[in-house]
Amino acid sequence: MPPEIKGDDITTEEFVDFLFLSNGNSRGYAGLKDRIHKWTQKQGISVVREARQGRQIDRWYSRNDVEKVIRNLMYQPEHPLDFEFNDGNKKHTIKLDELLLVVPSSALNLANASRLLPAVQPLSGDDMLPFLGRFKHRVSIFNKYKLTESDGTDIRLRTHAPRHNINTFLALSGISEHQQAMAMGRVSIEQNAAYQHMTTVEKQKVERNSIEYDESKAIAIKPTDFTPSIQKHISTPVEIVKKQGKMLVNPSLDLESNLQNSFHALDDKEMTENLIEKLLNDDILLGEMQEAWNSSDLRNANKETKKQFVETHGFMHVTVNGACTENIATSGCAHRLRCVSGSGCVHLHVTGRSGELENIAFTYKKKTENLAKFQAEYSDDPAYKDAISHMKNQVKNLKTLYEKSKKLQSNKIALQVFNNGDSLGSSQPRRTLIDLYSEALPALLKGDN
Repeated sequence: MPPEIKGDDITTEEFVDFLFLSNGNSRGYAGLKDRIHKWTQKQGISVVREARQGRQIDRWYSRNDVEKVIRNLMYQPEHPLDFEFNDGNKKHTIKLDELLLVVPSSALNLANASRLLPAVQPLSGDDMLPFLGRFKHRVSIFNKYKLTESDGTDIRLRTHAPRHNINTFLALSGISEHQQAMAMGRVSIEQNAAYQHMTTVEKQKVERNSIEYDESKAIAIKPTDFTPSIQKHISTPVEIVKKQGKMLVNPSLDLESNLQNSFHALDDKEMTENLIEKLLNDDILLGEMQEAWNSSDLRNANKETKKQFVETHGFMHVTVNGACTENIATSGCAHRLRCVSGSGCVHLHVTGRSGELENIAFTYKKKTENLAKFQAEYSDDPAYKDAISHMKNQVKNLKTLYEKSKKLQSNKIALQVFNNGDSLGSSQPRRTLIDLYSEALPALLKGDN
């Protein structure tokens, strides 16, 4: 009982203030008192005494009878304050007030239901079914607010459907896989896939948003003595080819693989895995995956083992300084983009795509300049000794990456794609056959050859 109810008898006013709740549209306070009396009679609760004041009747009810009704409405009448559940063969007991969700009796009954507030129960799936419209004879939340399907039929929602909806919304919002799993209370991110109901176009959009950058915020830099020269900003592979009018190709790869490699044009995981296997076979990738592939264990392995290796690491998501063989497009980066800072990462690989060397050169140059400035200002301060050592390692890693990338591109052949790359996409009008004819027409009319 609530502590406010102290005696052996319970008044109607105490019922109204502390015990009873009704969804019925009663006739004010008098109607509610009448409803309480009808409910107590139905529950077998004794009236201890009555007192009439005009047309109003005040009643006192047996506290013991009310407590018996409350106990019978509890989840476990024999142990009303405990909640028991089984975990395998082991039984656990915790207190009701330690549960995350507890509700009064019939809390989700939206009809003209009456309920006792102290009769606390754990919220269960069985309570949710009628609330979401699974039972035709019960009033659902959709019936209450006159919501229907587009064809006018009643809405019936499964209890698990909101979980699918929420997970899909999280995925469409670009939330990383591990954050989705945490939000949904999962142990493994692999379970997310069954709850993400997106079209192919939506999936590509989510992945693309995870790796694209804002072109308007590109970093402007000056040309340096690096070879090849660095662009004015970090460029996409397509921009590089449009500007230079040529594409670097590997003679050992077919045209389709060269296009996929140069432009990083990979539409799905299967296409990515096929390209990765070709690059690994031709010793083109630079990174620990290529080193593992070249090891005797994998080089002499059967076809199935090699296929499994590629499927496990079959990701190639664009980073500024190469490509990541982790699924960072959906899971995020667990290493906080160490590849960009130059701290080194086993998942970073140099692929040889267009613009990759320029971007690595840019990062290497900026890190070298920052190190020089830092040393000039703090080299004599012992407090910065570890920081300078860390920056030196970053520059060393980036230099190694730059040298590898230069070596990779040196093995390629420059294929001229356009006669003049600068003219591609320019504002000059197209030269059509009718244009040439109109220019030559005056000379033809004069009889000139």
